[in-house]
Amino acid sequence: MPKNKKPDYISVFTFSGLPHFVYLPEAPLKIFFTLSVMHPLHNTLKALLHLGLMQLI
Repeated sequence: MPKNKKPDYISVFTFSGLPHFVYLPEAPLKIFFTLSVMHPLHNTLKALLHLGLMQLI
């Protein structure tokens, strides 16, 4: 990782069999993401997260 860049938290999630590399620099985002992935409404939240990630990236 470049030294001039602040370290980002990198998570790898598996959605529909495809790995997604997600950069989450803030702990609250990491916590929200983890809880959302583990939530029973996985498919609905997965769709919402994908839409949200499109805005972030």
